[in-house]
Parts: sequence; C-alpha cells; structure tokens
Amino acid sequence: MPEYCGLGSIISAHRDTKKSLLKSLNNMVDALAAPSTTSDLISYNIAGLLCHYSHLCAANGVLDLVIYIVRNLVSSAPQQHNGIEVARARLKLTFARDPKTARRLCWHATRIVAIANEYLVSAPCEIMRVFMGYIFIIAYSTYGPDRTASPNDS
Repeated sequence: MPEYCGLGSIISAHRDTKKSLLKSLNNMVDALAAPSTTSDLISYNIAGLLCHYSHLCAANGVLDLVIYIVRNLVSSAPQQHNGIEVARARLKLTFARDPKTARRLCWHATRIVAIANEYLVSAPCEIMRVFMGYIFIIAYSTYGPDRTASPNDS
C-alpha cells in the first residue's frame, strides 16, 4: 500500500536509517565494553540499557502492543471492548511470523534485565527500561511461538 501513495522510498529510507542508528548503538556499547574506571562502568551500563531498549522500541510497534496488553490487564476498570483480544492475536501473529526477530528482541530484553541485575540501576528512566524488559520477556513467554524440543534438535 505505501508504494501506491509514493511512500515506498520514504519507508525504505526510514528503515535504513533505523538500522544504521541501531548498529551505531551496538558499536558504542562494544567500544565501552572494557571499562577501566567506575565512571566508564556507569557509562557502559547506561549505554547497554539504552541500546537494548532502543532495539525493543524500534521493533515496529511490538513493544507498544505489549504495553497496551499489560495496561489493559492491570487496569482497575475492566474494558468493555475487544481491543485486548485483537492486541493479543496481533502480538501472537507478529511473534509467529518472524520467530528469529522475536527471539532477538527477547534476547535484548534479557540483556536489559541482566545488566540491571549485575549493576545497581537507580535512575527512574533506567528502572522503566528494566520494567519494559521484564514485561517483554513475560509477553514473549505468554504469546511467543510454542516450541517443544525434540531429541533430534541440536
């Protein structure tokens, strides 16, 4: 549909820019990977949290679906619409359509949690990122592709 509106090149440029920015964040984290001072360690942790969270945010609305589902599940007033079911179905479909990307996003979420568990994180924005990492992991385990390992799997 976007190509009919003349938006194909804009969408392609946006996708390329997003990939470039995410790659730059990965490179920044890699460059900070050998901290020699406390200040370097803090920078490395913040950069790591920011990088992994950015990957979740850049995932074409997946994190937005997760947040929508969580907000509706914990809401004190039950919603009288089928939006939650639509969101659940869409999230399941998104995870099933591209399981490799879904696993990669889950990996980024687990990295957020791992960094926070290893190093004390106390800034409100960092705590929010940790929360987002946890809810993504829970959503992936709830709505992600079901797969049972068989003895032939390596």
